[in-house]
Amino acid sequence: MNFDPLAALKDLQDKEMELAKFYSDLIKEIRDDKLVKELKKIRRGEKKHVKLVQNIIAYEEERKFPMVFAKIEPAEDIVLEPGAVNLLVTQKTDWFSGILSVLKACKEKQVIYIALNKPAETLKPKFEEAEINLEKIKFVGPSKKNFMGKSELATLSLEKLNKIFPVPEKAVVIFDHINSLANYNPMVPLSRFLESAANRAAKEKFVLIFVATESASKQDLIDLLKGMAKHMIKVKKTPLLQ
Repeated sequence: MNFDPLAALKDLQDKEMELAKFYSDLIKEIRDDKLVKELKKIRRGEKKHVKLVQNIIAYEEERKFPMVFAKIEPAEDIVLEPGAVNLLVTQKTDWFSGILSVLKACKEKQVIYIALNKPAETLKPKFEEAEINLEKIKFVGPSKKNFMGKSELATLSLEKLNKIFPVPEKAVVIFDHINSLANYNPMVPLSRFLESAANRAAKEKFVLIFVATESASKQDLIDLLKGMAKHMIKVKKTPLLQ
């Protein structure tokens, strides 16, 4: 069996994020100040590991898979009728090309892009390279860090996301990507939030697009999203430089 460094790095990223969440959850249960201090130190180390692995992944992807962003084609089977709920599920290596494909399909629409995975300042140059019109996109979330912030603020983060509503009628709201929400929120409040978003899309006549990546540890989340979304988005394989 051939070893795939990029796939291994992405698995490592998931494990590091799970460890960081584990220490955050543990800190909530510990009452010993000295022990909490040590656990926070360990958690900071895990978060640094996550950032380091993410940087290595970005470097490896750029080196190994230089994408021709401008040649990516619009997504297929995407429904942009008011109230529609769409779902895009991709492999981790195809996540960004999938996002570009969705944005190209929405080029005539006003888009509210909720950046849960990558910061807006990282995404904007790549969107421009793909000839995406940024004037039609409103980014929600801090520009220089993951929207969710610390895991202990996860519930507040969901409340912040609720504040984007009401959305202009016929606008497109993209949640990119839901796996990040799942890393910081228990399934029950997260499922309630997602159901609320889907219901509001139908009521307020805007288009909702959930984006997720395949992950064995998040299969319950994927199944939940598939139950909510009536339309599965298809994207074509990313063109690569040879």
